[in-house]
Amino acid sequence: MTAACEMQNAIKTDNQHSEYPMYIRIGFNYGDVIYEEGDIYGDAVNVAARVAEITRANQIMTTTAVVNALPLSVHDKIRKILRTDIKGKQEQQDIFQVMWELEDMGSTRIGMSAYRKPPQTEIKELTLTYRARQYTVDELNNKLTLGRDDTCHIIVKNDFVSRQHADVTFRFGNFILSDRSSNGTYVRSGDGVVRLNREDIKLRGTGYISLGQPYSDNPQDLIEFSISSAS
Repeated sequence: MTAACEMQNAIKTDNQHSEYPMYIRIGFNYGDVIYEEGDIYGDAVNVAARVAEITRANQIMTTTAVVNALPLSVHDKIRKILRTDIKGKQEQQDIFQVMWELEDMGSTRIGMSAYRKPPQTEIKELTLTYRARQYTVDELNNKLTLGRDDTCHIIVKNDFVSRQHADVTFRFGNFILSDRSSNGTYVRSGDGVVRLNREDIKLRGTGYISLGQPYSDNPQDLIEFSISSAS
């Protein structure tokens, strides 16, 4: 954890004098691993990979296993922020954020316990509509998969659509669309049209999603989205 904080602070210092700033994300776990021919395997590695996957730029994320192994003297640098599904785990797992910036650490000590929940804000939900059928993403139902495969939540049978084309996830109060396809994903909203190619975008307001093709080429398979406050 100390190394992770030093890495983030070093990047921040370098960015102050760089024309081309760089940002990193760090996710880590603690546990037994299997070492074989220079590589490591096992449950602890799989969990670490999942934590790194959901971590954003400038963040450090970790797990309950790490928190339990750390001395109490550094617990004020850690804040529990969400629960999420981990592949291979039946129950959702707690994810913690390491507050690596000095100002963040100070505010944590003064204003908020490491485990106190943040103030209640409005609950958001995202509604996706495809061929008159609606699907919802929110804090409890926090992920939907879009694609051609029958295992996807929203199945779009089109040759331009990949089997596992894209995901829509609820992360830290935002709805994130992640493209994982060969042909890209088009998003149309009040900000205009954006084409994603193995990239993420935060969905805002209302709009349309088109998998694999521009809107004009694919009007029958548009997926409408709308973000609203849940009651």
